[in-house]
Amino acid sequence: MRIRAPLIATLSFLTLLATTACGSEDKSKTDKADKAKDEAKPSLNLQNDTPACRKALECCEKMVEIDKGKATPEDINLSCSGVGMAGDDKTCDDFKKGYAMSIEGKGQPVPDSCK
Repeated sequence: MRIRAPLIATLSFLTLLATTACGSEDKSKTDKADKAKDEAKPSLNLQNDTPACRKALECCEKMVEIDKGKATPEDINLSCSGVGMAGDDKTCDDFKKGYAMSIEGKGQPVPDSCK
């Protein structure tokens, strides 16, 4: 059961990625507006889209950057899917604390998003 949900999320993401890559070049005029809208959204769909969960996701993204040097969408999807599926703010805060402890364990300064 624990493996099934992240697997489904990963497959859904890859399916979405494949279908959106087949678009027309005529959309280039609206790409800038779409990009601005996308930057306001979190990089991963959140089941509980609240400020606490967005902050936990941001913290996770920083942790992935520290771990891998660069946070790719695939890395974020794999590492941060737990906070994406969190059902309440307390669970998101628990994830954020775990991410902060992981960063501290690597001897790195904890980013503001993890505090």
